[in-house]
Amino acid sequence: MKISSDGEDLPDIPHQRAVDKRFRYVCWWLTIFGISIGFFEAAVVADLRAIFCPDNNLFPLCIKVNRLGLIEIGREFFSLVILVAVACLAGWESKARVACFVILFGLWDIFYYVFLKLIIDWPASLLTWDLLFLIPVPWVAPVIAPVLVSLAFIGGGFLVLRMSARGIAWRCNRWGVIGFLLAYGIIFWSFILDWRHIAAGGVPRSFPWGIFCAGELLLIWVFSFVYRGSLSRASHETNH
Repeated sequence: MKISSDGEDLPDIPHQRAVDKRFRYVCWWLTIFGISIGFFEAAVVADLRAIFCPDNNLFPLCIKVNRLGLIEIGREFFSLVILVAVACLAGWESKARVACFVILFGLWDIFYYVFLKLIIDWPASLLTWDLLFLIPVPWVAPVIAPVLVSLAFIGGGFLVLRMSARGIAWRCNRWGVIGFLLAYGIIFWSFILDWRHIAAGGVPRSFPWGIFCAGELLLIWVFSFVYRGSLSRASHETNH
């Protein structure tokens, strides 16, 4: 930071340009990777549907706990490992790595559905039920539910990444952490609430929209509160 003759702070323009260039560079490659992994996921799932669900009906659950089912669970787990590894490579500090991960997760999820629609013309609509994950138990929900979560992840992730690139501290105290964990827990609960029925060979009955919306809104509210607080604190420190 440079100081003018009257004592006011002047922005270090070359440094700021370098920061912005780095931010755009990381965002560009995160987006490319997220879209690419979405295609790979869709291509693999299209093949799996041909093996497990030739009629393209996921329910009653067509994946059993056998050798192929365990391979599918392993594929899901290592897909997440890939996202974590890329996020750790792309991020320059812990909060940037977390932001990169949620961005990648959101892009992966949304473009998985985009490419699946292009490849096998599925889902029929955003209200079509999907089997989201098998770890640790079956997650099921209409397609629009994970898409809404992914949109929040992408938007919040890019905002936090931009803050990190500009050296603004992400000030999330223990209550903020509790709020995030509670929001994630509520959303997760809405996805697995009926898992015993699904695992036993049942078909999805009704989605707990009230529980899901409570978790989604809490997630957005907690993020907005922490985000505004971090910016306000940074502005206060700059002015003093």
